Amino acid sequence: MDELISIIVPVYNVELYLRDCIDSIINQTYTSIEIILVDDGSTDNSGRICDEYAKKYIKIKVIHQANRGLTVVRKVGVQMSSGRYVGFVDGDDWIDPSMYEVLYKYVKQKNVDIVTSSGYREYQWGQGNKKLEDTVADGIYNLSGEDSYILDYIFSSSFSEKPHLNGAVWNKLFKREIINKVLNSMDEHVHGFMDDNVCVVGAVINSNSIYVTHECLYHHREHPEAFSYTKKPNGLMQVNYAYLSLKKIIEDTGYKNKLYKALCEHTSMRILQAYNFMFEDDNFKLPVYLFRSNKIPVHSKVIIYGYGNVGKDFIHQIQLDNIYEIVGVADKNAKNIKSEYKVYTSNELLGIRYDFIIIAVEKGDLAQQIQQELVLNGIKQEIIIWEKPLSIFEYFRK
Repeated sequence: MDELISIIVPVYNVELYLRDCIDSIINQTYTSIEIILVDDGSTDNSGRICDEYAKKYIKIKVIHQANRGLTVVRKVGVQMSSGRYVGFVDGDDWIDPSMYEVLYKYVKQKNVDIVTSSGYREYQWGQGNKKLEDTVADGIYNLSGEDSYILDYIFSSSFSEKPHLNGAVWNKLFKREIINKVLNSMDEHVHGFMDDNVCVVGAVINSNSIYVTHECLYHHREHPEAFSYTKKPNGLMQVNYAYLSLKKIIEDTGYKNKLYKALCEHTSMRILQAYNFMFEDDNFKLPVYLFRSNKIPVHSKVIIYGYGNVGKDFIHQIQLDNIYEIVGVADKNAKNIKSEYKVYTSNELLGIRYDFIIIAVEKGDLAQQIQQELVLNGIKQEIIIWEKPLSIFEYFRK
């Protein structure tokens, strides 16, 4: 007989999306499930929608409570659960019909404590989706003391090129006793920023083994009202609470020597990110990609070639640092770009006065293609500059 899986759904003011979420769980091909909806003091119709579904489906339980934050929601949900395994689905997301059938299959076949999968960030403002995955290879990872391979990659970092585990809880299936232990040890002040990281790190290093699959099963909805996009004036305090929780976890499990340096680097990154959530001023935007070159004198006139994420970060950095004068932006899709600067195609660059062209792309092979195209259009090779974009840590180490 299939073992019971408890699926915890944190609910807070998600009335526009909640039905999609619950329907996707009800329609799972794995049917031995219970669904625990924890309404964390919603002020819209979310609570009523929860009650409506509970009346219709016997496998749904509803908990209504005053607003106490995500850590408490998950803790309460797990305490109320009966399953041997536990999963989490945010109330504004949805999942593939086979998600828990697939995750349970791997738990049993591989005899592991945790399974982590991939998913998609689903953008609600016309930008499609983006794959969200662990960057370690598929397979089983055993925890066997400080020599365990997976410990080197347990802290995710958007500024690091090394492989890492995805820090989200909602693309995973946990043995109940493991996630329950971690949640009960967490400071309840940790919520809304880094709470997932604390849960996942704690669960992994308290487990015997984890299985990684890159099958895409989860759909994380990105929309303007999402909690991820709201300002958090207490961002730095949240980082502090999370750091202390993580420090206690790695000390209690005996991994301080192995993990403390990685924890400090991860926390430094989160401190910088916290500023994005604390202030309305765009000058506090944290760039992911930074540019530095000893080939371009300060105050040179430059064209930024490429108006994607790299180009926008380069422009933001250059504006703040006042290191060069940006005279324009160039891109193959110039006609579709709106910028505060004049936008040019590569064919228009010969008739403009500037000193250098900065190619703003991440990958070297693409930069080489652009460089070759510019040279064919008559641009001098020596004024075309590409330097691999730096992370903020790399930038300030140089």
